[in-house]
Amino acid sequence: MQPGPDETTRLQWVQRNRTRRRTRPAQPVGPVLADVLGRALRPRPRRERELLELLWEQAGPELMDHVLDVEVRAGVLRLSIAEPAVRYRLRMTWEERLVSLLREGLPQSGVSRVVFGGPRTLGRTAN
Repeated sequence: MQPGPDETTRLQWVQRNRTRRRTRPAQPVGPVLADVLGRALRPRPRRERELLELLWEQAGPELMDHVLDVEVRAGVLRLSIAEPAVRYRLRMTWEERLVSLLREGLPQSGVSRVVFGGPRTLGRTAN
């Protein structure tokens, strides 16, 4: 028995509205990986090198062993830390100390705030 026109329309509506939709089409892994590796392996600007050297000098492995990525944008130093518990402990211990260290040791960096965040996820989409 064939479904009638109303039944077919209803089934099409259900299929359209109850299936998972992608907000972006899937990307091939190759170009994304090349972009990530390209950014990771690019030479760092002099200021960024000076900043990393100062962080290693002053904070040492206690802080830097947990840092996945360092980014400075608009006067904000963002340190990516993978584990939430470690991120909290480092924020409580180092946030204000790093701001004062950078103001004294590297004023040309322009850092006025330090943010401890989680790692960024590539290709994150909203479902």
